[in-house]
Amino acid sequence: MERRHFSRPFEDGDEDKWPWFLAEGRFAALLSDPETRRDEWEEEYGKVLDGLATIRKSGRVQRFPEAGLVTVELPHPVHYYALFSQTVGADVVLAHYGSGRVEVEQKYTQFVDLASRNAGPRIDMLRSNFFHPLHP
Repeated sequence: MERRHFSRPFEDGDEDKWPWFLAEGRFAALLSDPETRRDEWEEEYGKVLDGLATIRKSGRVQRFPEAGLVTVELPHPVHYYALFSQTVGADVVLAHYGSGRVEVEQKYTQFVDLASRNAGPRIDMLRSNFFHPLHP
């Protein structure tokens, strides 16, 4: 539903999303009886479960709590919710897929105040020198 009606997160039009979902009890209805909308969530849910299985079977996870970072080595990309399953207490996950392929995901915790711990600043990967090309 979200993809059909709205832009991707943090793009234009995001401000109308929550009022739409909360209006007429759309969100409450889904939470009280998710089976009625199974066709809307089942495919993505399956991708998350597949990603979790890949991490359990062949993932290598390292934690760097002082940096709020978790690294995961995997044979191929997995759903970002599966990656985030490894990030309790961290805000950034760096996934290594071999052959020089990497992915950086940042949790939304960097946009809110947490009572349980401090969250590091969000890395602006478009405007920072976070990544340096190997070959200029």
